[in-house]
Amino acid sequence: MKKTLLLSIILLITSLSSCGVQQNVNSYTTVKPYNLSEKETALLQLLPLQQGHVSFYEVTIPHKQAEIFTNIEYYQNGEKVKDMGGFSSSDFKDKKIRLAVGQQMFQHTNNETWQWFMGIDDSSMTVSENSLPNINGSAFEEISSPKKIKYNKRTVLAAWIKTNKNHTSALSIEDESSRQRLIQENEHVYLFIIEIKREDASQ
Repeated sequence: MKKTLLLSIILLITSLSSCGVQQNVNSYTTVKPYNLSEKETALLQLLPLQQGHVSFYEVTIPHKQAEIFTNIEYYQNGEKVKDMGGFSSSDFKDKKIRLAVGQQMFQHTNNETWQWFMGIDDSSMTVSENSLPNINGSAFEEISSPKKIKYNKRTVLAAWIKTNKNHTSALSIEDESSRQRLIQENEHVYLFIIEIKREDASQ
């Protein structure tokens, strides 16, 4: 599909700057925002992305005996409604893994469709939403600095906040208390979550 091919191209772009360079890594697992280079940004702008937002992250996994899971959780008025589709990978080419997540909107004659996509290195998946909530405002929050990851525990990397009210409550997602307030104080919240699973984890 063209949509899957699009994300594969995006993920390929994110790997350009790290190809052929083996960097020193720490002994613990971390995740941080991945900043595109000027070349990568220029290439990204050539792709037929419609209205939406794409974020990139880099995960350092020093242990090969691990599996990374990604998911988007949808909350409405403080209650979890559904998972938007889980995605996982354990086929790591090196210790630095690139993630991508985003949403774009497709306008049709009588309606519109939201498409969510997630990617781990050169693998990707897409999920479409046709029954959309009425919204007149939105906000986006994501981690701003490197974070240590505890094995077998969820880590929230980003949140899309959407509302039909006059304002959104865009709080930090850096700690659990702020995330719970964000979920409770907004009509529609989508959380992008990763989990690194490892059976013999000691962290």
